[in-house]
Amino acid sequence: MTKNYDFFMELDVSPYWDEWVLICKERVVAHGKDLKELFEVAEREYSDEVPFVAKIPPVEGVMLF
Repeated sequence: MTKNYDFFMELDVSPYWDEWVLICKERVVAHGKDLKELFEVAEREYSDEVPFVAKIPPVEGVMLF
């Protein structure tokens, strides 16, 4: 996998419930409910990166497989 994916797997997602997160360079660089806005940030500020994007479930306790 990628370093950004590894970072995501260790991330405390509680601040981002029910939001999208954009991870570049092993850190959360943007988050919010509007995915289009996140991609605009990625294109504008991280065009040299392949971002990792994930949707965080709206509540604690949801398991992803």
